[in-house]
Amino acid sequence: ALAIFEQLAAENPGNVDALTDLALTQQRAERWPDALATWRQVYAASPVSRRREALTSLLRVLERLDQPQASAEFQLKAIESETNDRERFVLFGELLTHCNKNRLLPWLRAQFEKRRKLHADDYFTEVALGRILKASGQFADAFEVLADASYAAPNQADALPDLIREAEELHKLDAAVRLQEQLLR
Repeated sequence: ALAIFEQLAAENPGNVDALTDLALTQQRAERWPDALATWRQVYAASPVSRRREALTSLLRVLERLDQPQASAEFQLKAIESETNDRERFVLFGELLTHCNKNRLLPWLRAQFEKRRKLHADDYFTEVALGRILKASGQFADAFEVLADASYAAPNQADALPDLIREAEELHKLDAAVRLQEQLLR
């Protein structure tokens, strides 16, 4: 089967379906490095609507190969290429979970601190850094960053409920009351 799918992929260069079939066959044959290379091709050749599927498979192979750093780096690149903010936050949540599980939070924090210097008023970067700090146990710093993020939010009213929740969790009740008043206004 592997020879057949290799031939199909060779005869149809860049064909996402042929490459996907080849990658799946390579996985079944436990040729993990080959599957990784093929999944990278699938991801690169996939239209935006199918990239999520390819990303999931690619990350699974990286996990199988015990490459958590490479997985985190690839997830970060996927976030950079995503234009939909909602999808970016979903991808970031998965990246944060991965980094927390694999003790890569310091690396992730460094990546977003660099981004923050380059894009000081980017709402996504601010929120992401706040969530990283929170996951690292730096709750007060996280609150400060999230408070800054609320000023950069495309719609400040949408950002305030999360900030109020953070203030309540940190027992900053005065700040929570002020933010609640601001939300009501």
